[in-house]
Amino acid sequence: MSGGWIQIKLHGQRVEIEEIETALRQHPQVREAAVTARQDAFGNLRLVGYFVPKPGENPEVESFRKVMERNLPDYMVPAVFVSLTALPLTHNGKIDRRALPEPEGIRLEMEQPYLPPSTVLEKALSEIWCRVLGLDRVGIYDNLFALGGNSLLATQVISRVNKVLRVDLTLRSFFAKPTIAGLSEEIEKLKSEGEAFQIPAIRPISRASGHKKARP
Repeated sequence: MSGGWIQIKLHGQRVEIEEIETALRQHPQVREAAVTARQDAFGNLRLVGYFVPKPGENPEVESFRKVMERNLPDYMVPAVFVSLTALPLTHNGKIDRRALPEPEGIRLEMEQPYLPPSTVLEKALSEIWCRVLGLDRVGIYDNLFALGGNSLLATQVISRVNKVLRVDLTLRSFFAKPTIAGLSEEIEKLKSEGEAFQIPAIRPISRASGHKKARP
């Protein structure tokens, strides 16, 4: 590795930005790529991958993780991926990282079709997921890790769910079914076993409330 490469510290680990960019460029549908680190709405530092697709290509977000996890540990895989028509360049022809746009909190196209939450419980869980992941919407069958989540964010989701709904879900049970549908099933199971829980009023996410759009 070149000593001039950009290094950051992420989750206690030193990360080489250019190493991640190299892995991102290995995606067969990607022509150009850049990676940077940005803070989400909760102050967590998260990696954002920017890519320019090859002509006629429209890569699915899950495919990025599959390709990059072959060569990188989980914590070095970007949480968010942003498609661009071209990378911003400096007058020297290098990537202008300061000019890379803020990622929008949208759910990119995935192999799993988007299915919105329908029950009150699913909507409450979706609200929590959107806030933790920095997204505008999450389908009930979307996998948290395919959306750019990691073990740290999974812990935050479980912590918020347990606090808001007053349940006692374990991280292990969430890893077994890391979807809103799976989480809803586990909570309904607790309900059937006699454990009470409360569903909070659903409040729409807005920029004015301090939420900042952040993946995938």
